[in-house]
Amino acid sequence: MKVTKVTKVATLKKTFLMFGIAVGLLAGCGTEDPTGMMDPPGDPVPGGSSPGGSNPGDPDPGGTPPVPEAPTLFAAWVIETGELIANFRDNFSIKGLILNDDGTGRLFIRDLNTDGKDCARVYVLYDGDSLVLDLAAEPLRQHANGRSMTFPFVAFDEDSLSLADENGFITNFTRVEEMPADVACGELEVAESYEGLPAPDNFGRVNNGNLVPHHGTLVYNSTNDMIERFDYANGVLFTPLGPTGQDNVYAAQTESFVTDLWTACICGSNDTIRRTDLNNVFDEIDTNDNLRKLSVDSAAYHAPTDRLWVHGLYVDGARYEFQVYRMDEDPSQLARISIFNRHLKGMAFHGDELWAIVDYASRSIVRIDTQTRDVVESYEVPDEDVNWSGLTFVGDDMYLLGGTQDGDGVIYKIVKP
Repeated sequence: MKVTKVTKVATLKKTFLMFGIAVGLLAGCGTEDPTGMMDPPGDPVPGGSSPGGSNPGDPDPGGTPPVPEAPTLFAAWVIETGELIANFRDNFSIKGLILNDDGTGRLFIRDLNTDGKDCARVYVLYDGDSLVLDLAAEPLRQHANGRSMTFPFVAFDEDSLSLADENGFITNFTRVEEMPADVACGELEVAESYEGLPAPDNFGRVNNGNLVPHHGTLVYNSTNDMIERFDYANGVLFTPLGPTGQDNVYAAQTESFVTDLWTACICGSNDTIRRTDLNNVFDEIDTNDNLRKLSVDSAAYHAPTDRLWVHGLYVDGARYEFQVYRMDEDPSQLARISIFNRHLKGMAFHGDELWAIVDYASRSIVRIDTQTRDVVESYEVPDEDVNWSGLTFVGDDMYLLGGTQDGDGVIYKIVKP
């Protein structure tokens, strides 16, 4: 299979379009004296003006002043007062808007559960009275697609914007030149991208697997029902590691220069995660043994503390949480449980930093504080039309795995923020 390498050393930026109104200057006529009481023109005064007006040849002092620019709704706005609660998902608060006159825009969202930030695309419709924001611009996101927000009451001037929803709740915004750092998502710098790879096996499944380092390659489950091997040093595919079988790959654990894989079943009950070399099982964690049955969506091994972090949906509690297991005991013991109530993908450690792909209204790359379980950094994904599902590190380089809407796989090499 041909793999296309695309080198990109650039920062991907979202352009905030702000459009003004073109104004023409209206030419005016000279002043008149309808009363006839103006001084009649006199003889020119040497070195000065005529007693009754201008010297011959001076510009006409009259004329129509320039027409001021009318204020426009299409701009960047941040909340000043009020609370604009998103009606498409619980515990989302909108902190800013960008409205473009080409029918597009962006919502700047704060997740009140995790303190993460999301910057979701929207379609914008303004008819002069009401404003509609439609999240169908995020077609890959089940939490956003088909959801919209309508504001029947809209008032704005050159500095401020006020929106009122159907219930009469008012939110006031201030116009800004660009989004402040505490509202906007960060940007990732793409060093290289590799296209035309086998697509990751992540469409239609919650437990998608991950992109995992394995003996100088990156491995992942593909729609070919194989565990693919990608040589990141040369940008080529190797012979697959083996068939997928019943398990997806989530994490790697290396001891004595031997790397084993942590895998979980791609069946309906993926509550057990196993350490294996694909021929033998060396360890097995059944989350149901702790009466905390977890539908696993991601996992990451932290070598310095010998802990396996597992994340997923706690079935009985209908919420997402971390379960941290001590691997230095036999059998492995549950050491800690922490709520992180959002769906994660592609979780990995870089030193003591925990990184993951998280589903909000769209999808963001986040760094999570392992003590507080709060998001401390949020970044936009490098291509919003790719369904990103895998994240890992090789040295200081981050690698992202995703699938395009055309059915191909892509891997991006990212300069770690």
